[in-house]
Amino acid sequence: MKTFWIFAALFGIFAVVAALPAYSGEQKGDEAPVMEVQAPEEEPPVVEAPEESPERQSGSGSDSWGSKVGTNKPKEQINVIEAPYVCPDGQLLDHNGVCRDMW
Repeated sequence: MKTFWIFAALFGIFAVVAALPAYSGEQKGDEAPVMEVQAPEEEPPVVEAPEESPERQSGSGSDSWGSKVGTNKPKEQINVIEAPYVCPDGQLLDHNGVCRDMW
C-alpha cells in the first residue's frame, strides 16, 4: 500500500511540473553574439603529386620493409662472465669475472 502512495505522490509532482509554463530562454541579453565567418578571398594553391620514381614502382611491399626492419643478427651478450665460477677461499668474483680479495 505504501508503494501506491509513493507512486501517486510522484505522479502528482510530475503533473504539477508539466502544468508549469515552459522556459523558452528568450529574455533580454540572453542571446549569444553571432560571429560571421568570411570565406577566404583566395583559394589555396593546388599542389600536384610528384611523379613516382622507378625505385618505388619496382619490388613488393616486403622488399621495401626488408631494409627498414632489423635483419642483423642479435648482438652477443656482453655481460656473460667467461671465468672460473669458483674463487679460492677469501676471494669473491667481481663484475668483470676476476677473483678479488674480500675487504
